[in-house]
Amino acid sequence: MAEVIGLISGIITMIEAINKANAFVRAHVHTNSSVRNELVPVLAKITALSGLLQALKLEAEFEDPYQPRLNVLAYIDGPLYACKSAMKAIENRLDRIISVGNIKVGKLFDKECVSALKIIDEAKPILELALAVDQK
Repeated sequence: MAEVIGLISGIITMIEAINKANAFVRAHVHTNSSVRNELVPVLAKITALSGLLQALKLEAEFEDPYQPRLNVLAYIDGPLYACKSAMKAIENRLDRIISVGNIKVGKLFDKECVSALKIIDEAKPILELALAVDQK
């Protein structure tokens, strides 16, 4: 049970980070075409991850309390924690972006953010499989 509580806590933390990143992206996606080209793929990836995390959270909350929850995910929690670290890196980058008035200075996403997005892409299928197995 303690593993599930830790998993749910990590999921909620990631959902909050995704919501923050979504708000930033939605606020700046229409500023110019180069920013749009950089932000639209990010928005798609983190929104997909958000949907998966919401499904995991619901699975943990609404399952029968007398049945084990998220067994597979608790067993292979590495991808979840990798996504958590990746979202933390993205959130930290968004906090460090320099703005002068309404203009953001420099490239929005650095190499660390690009690799964080790659980690999310690689971990997502594993999380989807874990969710599918846990739902059976």
